[in-house]
Amino acid sequence: MPSLALSLLYLLIAMLSIQSGAALAKQLFMEAGPAGTTTLRVGFAALILLLAWRPWRTRFTRAHLKDIAFYGMSLGLMNLLFYLALARIPLGIAVALEFTGPLALSLMSSKRVTDILWAFLAAVGIYLILPVQSTGSALDLVGILLALAAGACWALYIWFGQRAGKGAHSGHVTAIGMTAAALVTLPFGIAMNGASLVNFSLWPL
Repeated sequence: MPSLALSLLYLLIAMLSIQSGAALAKQLFMEAGPAGTTTLRVGFAALILLLAWRPWRTRFTRAHLKDIAFYGMSLGLMNLLFYLALARIPLGIAVALEFTGPLALSLMSSKRVTDILWAFLAAVGIYLILPVQSTGSALDLVGILLALAAGACWALYIWFGQRAGKGAHSGHVTAIGMTAAALVTLPFGIAMNGASLVNFSLWPL
């Protein structure tokens, strides 16, 4: 399979995974709240990745660990802000607003006309999905700002992820980064939905 087609396949799988995961996570909001749901999901993800990759076998420089820490912090905040936004606005709109982050990053980092064209088309798509012309479908302003902030964290996550992934095993970097993300989300989960974190009936979900 050509590399372009394979890349598109990976992209489609990632999109399906992210959006179906978000839709499933939203079902836990009534029990765990958005912050509790984020903490549980990111925490279990970190645990699974640590057991799978065992990153302690790799030696990292201080500068490399710094990049991984920023990568993990932006990942944790991206998830937290996105789930907080989901509690206020619909999933499709939250995703469209969040996408402005990587879209802006692609515009700033690209020098090819075709990339700018694709980014413009994506921006048009974001505009078309938003209910900007419907006065009866007013969106929660806080939810909009939270989704945009999540988008900014998504751009930082991509930026620091590229830096952190240079010269290191991607699995090890991801495991440590997800652990940093879990540490970032944990205080919010405890403060906002602490009881849900020790509700063992929620853990399998």
